[in-house]
Amino acid sequence: MLTILLAFGFASCEKEEGEFEIDKTQGVIGRWYSAGEDVAPILRGRPFFTDSIYAEMRADFTFRVESYDAARVMTLFTGTFSQRQSGVGEIWNITLHQNVPFAGVAEGIFMIHWNEKPIRMQYEVLQTTPALGLAPPTAAGGFGSSAGGALGLANVQVFRRLP
Repeated sequence: MLTILLAFGFASCEKEEGEFEIDKTQGVIGRWYSAGEDVAPILRGRPFFTDSIYAEMRADFTFRVESYDAARVMTLFTGTFSQRQSGVGEIWNITLHQNVPFAGVAEGIFMIHWNEKPIRMQYEVLQTTPALGLAPPTAAGGFGSSAGGALGLANVQVFRRLP
């Protein structure tokens, strides 16, 4: 489980409009958006036709994800998650326990590029329960390692952090 470090500090400089405080030790916690070419190729095509995804990863380790198809029909996903630093570069491990629209577990990796504006996250997870018979991505294998690399980058999602 992620250990959350609390830090207190004072800043005398003003922030530019749209900037916000970031605690990098909180990993994926925050609000994220993915659309167009940022949506993983495997989700953009049949049978999903995903157009965009809004994800809220909360500090109480619950999540709410809204996935929209090309006709703007929304599918809601909710559940809990755990995350931990992998020890491989800046890659974190994540496990999601979904309860809506069906019970399942997904495992994978993410990496946040904190110095980019807007902040960008690479994200790759694969359903492990119910089992699909495919191995989830690993930090050691890096992005594109879903199913032992058989999926290439087709399962890699890009999210942009929202303020």
